[in-house]
Amino acid sequence: MTSPAATDVISHQLLQLDEALNRLGLRTLSSGTAPTEWRWQGHAGASGEPMIITLDSAFPYSPPKVVLEARAGNHDWHQNQRGELCLWDRHAQGDLPWLDAQQVLTRVEEWVDNANRGWPADVPQLDLEAYSDPKLIPRRGHLVRPLIVIDRWTSVANHWFTASRPDERGCIHVQTATPPPPKPRTKSKGKPLSSHQLLGLAIELGEISAPFFTIHELFSELGSDAHRVEQYLAAGRDVVVAARYQRCGHTGFTGFWLWQDDRTNRYGHVAVVEEESSQRLRAGWHAGTITDRTVSVVGAGSLGSYVADILARSGVRHLVVHDDDRLLPGNLVRHATAEAPIGENKAVAVATVLNARTHDHTADARPAVRTLEDAMALLGEQDLLIDCTGDRLTFQLFEEAARLTGQRFLHVAVVGHGQYARIDICPPLAGADPIPAETTEPTGPLDFEGGCGDPISPTPPAAVVETAAIGARLAIQLLTGEAVAPAGESRHLFAAMP
Repeated sequence: MTSPAATDVISHQLLQLDEALNRLGLRTLSSGTAPTEWRWQGHAGASGEPMIITLDSAFPYSPPKVVLEARAGNHDWHQNQRGELCLWDRHAQGDLPWLDAQQVLTRVEEWVDNANRGWPADVPQLDLEAYSDPKLIPRRGHLVRPLIVIDRWTSVANHWFTASRPDERGCIHVQTATPPPPKPRTKSKGKPLSSHQLLGLAIELGEISAPFFTIHELFSELGSDAHRVEQYLAAGRDVVVAARYQRCGHTGFTGFWLWQDDRTNRYGHVAVVEEESSQRLRAGWHAGTITDRTVSVVGAGSLGSYVADILARSGVRHLVVHDDDRLLPGNLVRHATAEAPIGENKAVAVATVLNARTHDHTADARPAVRTLEDAMALLGEQDLLIDCTGDRLTFQLFEEAARLTGQRFLHVAVVGHGQYARIDICPPLAGADPIPAETTEPTGPLDFEGGCGDPISPTPPAAVVETAAIGARLAIQLLTGEAVAPAGESRHLFAAMP
């Protein structure tokens, strides 16, 4: 249903844009009540190139489409095969600059100037896939775009490989590099060859000076493997190509799905991601420093699961999780491993989830720490020990172990069933005093489930996640030597439970 208020706003913006473009010399070719009905014609700046401007249905929250018809089909950056220009990247769209008609024309003039000069100061737009039509495959009644997932590019670079066929979400998992495949069998009775695996080729495109559009250009990049690819396509066997390229000193990945239709080779774009590099780039600027640090998280309940999860996401690759308890249905409400099987050991569940995210993780599961000797040994072995048990006896155990070894540990706890987050550096740095005890308000009556008089904590999940985040941040700061409050931090979270 169209809102009259929204229609009035958009109509006003359309009329303003139309009037401004007319004043700047453009002619209105068509108009209407919907943005898609508007069309303007003019010339682009000093070059005088014929220019057509149209809008899509999301206007004003998407930019105008500007087409330089004389450039349609040109192999140049920041335009598609139809000559439609890319004038603003997503980071420059927030203030809707195209509502100012002069900015639109100025942007077109800048685009033409940059294109004529070969994009000398271009930012590293690693969007080679934007210049090809995507490959679409049917899955459960809808079309999905395939995605090739590679663990490490170096394991398959310049080799053939086998890969799984697309799953329900379109994911194609590269399995292993292989020697060049033999000549394929000839398909019989017009039926294509079938296989439970996809055959692929990983190629290096090097520095890209311009995007390419045609199947002939793609085959030229396959080198000596082009003939074998041609044979497989002729035999009815599709081939996927994963490619790495460089532009402006940065690395990008792209891919292609090749098939033959009526004896004509065709291709569609597929996305390619390298797990190792894509995750490393998003792990934060501390990742390179803490990747070789060793950390033990004692207690794999709600707090410990999230602390371990955040540290692994942030780059810690040598993580040990300690716990003896099993994962029960009620735990899943506040636990980071919500998809782990019920009844699994909590430490095993956490380590399994972390290791499944990427092969770089070496998370181990070990039993809970019970003795002073074990606590002392652990403090001596690990760069940092984090107590997330919420158990007073375990805290006292580590306090004594720290005193005897001269080591420190981090204690992460939720206080007052979510009233406070408390993270202690034990003992405090530089001889500082510990954080004063928080003044908590009485809580309402607690519920009990099984066990020996142990109530169910009504701590809100938000309090768990926020406390874990503070604890993980302090852990990262200690591991990297950043300045921290010498005794730790305490933060008020929620009022008392009514």
